[in-house]
Amino acid sequence: MIPELNPSGLIGVGETPQQLQEKAPKKDETDQGEHFSWQNRADLKVYGPYCPRAGTESDQAVETGMEDTPVRRLEDNGQARAPIHLLMEEPQETEAPSALDRVMEEARTSSNPVLKSLEPILRDSRFVKINHDRIREIAKGLTEKELTPANWKFPVFIDEDSDRTIDFFMLGNAINFKFWENQDPNQKFATEYNGSNWDGAFGMWACLKRALDRGIPVLDADYLGNLTMEQGREIFSGNMEIPMLKERVEIFRQVGQVLKEKYNGHFSNLVKDAGYKCFDDGNGIVERLARDFSSYNDVSRLDETGEDLKFHKRAQLAVGMLYNRLKGTGLFDIKDINELTVFADYELPKGLRKLGIMEYTDFLAEKVDSRELILGDSREEQEIRANTIYAAKLLEDEVNRLGKHKVNALNIDFFLWWNGSHSSDSYHHLTETTAY
Repeated sequence: MIPELNPSGLIGVGETPQQLQEKAPKKDETDQGEHFSWQNRADLKVYGPYCPRAGTESDQAVETGMEDTPVRRLEDNGQARAPIHLLMEEPQETEAPSALDRVMEEARTSSNPVLKSLEPILRDSRFVKINHDRIREIAKGLTEKELTPANWKFPVFIDEDSDRTIDFFMLGNAINFKFWENQDPNQKFATEYNGSNWDGAFGMWACLKRALDRGIPVLDADYLGNLTMEQGREIFSGNMEIPMLKERVEIFRQVGQVLKEKYNGHFSNLVKDAGYKCFDDGNGIVERLARDFSSYNDVSRLDETGEDLKFHKRAQLAVGMLYNRLKGTGLFDIKDINELTVFADYELPKGLRKLGIMEYTDFLAEKVDSRELILGDSREEQEIRANTIYAAKLLEDEVNRLGKHKVNALNIDFFLWWNGSHSSDSYHHLTETTAY
């Protein structure tokens, strides 16, 4: 409501702009020493109940010495003495930081380069979007639960607490990718070990464990550096030739050579040289894996800008698996485990989509659901992986905001992986790649 009178006599309150202009003194009516003369102004604007201000940025007089000058009372003749303080601009409404803004602000202070590198594609996501309401709903349901990751003490893994365990997990994760057939994506590589059938990634791990049981020195750098295709077929024998066998053999050769040249033959020495940190200005475990072993360098180039999108799925996964496997042994006490992101693969986006957190455009949904191959490093694949990491971070933050139990990326990753891998009525995207 606009007041009808101005009991205080303060200019600008309870008066129309016309009344104010009529009362404005001409330049020759003001004190000679004053900085400002308020004359009739055509560009005078009103902000609030008849509060005038100069309407142009070029009016330097408004800014000259007036900031802290109190508003003058009207003289008996109704005219204002100059200088007067034109009331400050109406505060502009500031848009609250978006979820992405908040996440990126935190990411820019993180030693992990993954999430911050994804900002360009997350700012312009065309095929994938995040349902923030579902994140809140899912997080609320998780607040009372302890999200405990697997300890990876399955029969297909080394059953000992030693440096050999580090070597085993890091060797296996160097080839931990693509276990399905292009012709029939429902058919996975599988093998038998100790009377049980193991498929997918577990089938690969079973092959490595079986090789060790048979005396094949797969943890020896010299052996790996000279591995032949025939030896590779023997190690990875199963229901079919393991997909991308040639690539896996080449990776083992490079691993053996680099381990001999830089780490005295063992991944465990890499961990020690890194000071048990994931990230350390290029010298952490994840950074060394990505830098020294091409298989671990999981980076995709964004065509529009030429920027590198860093995912480092398997390098981070190797650290995460070992952290949970060797917890409490003192062999793998990682100092910055909370810096990890989730590990963007096939199953996590499938789990996020199943939960309603991640949504695809009709175009992308049709591709995924019809089992059409999505090219590696394509815009669609990049968005799926980038939004997987982003959505998981949002879920992690919301669970921590609401819940009694603090979680990190390892907890969220296992929860999403479980939901994805145990969902039989939906499909994951198909991309032929060595990244995951």
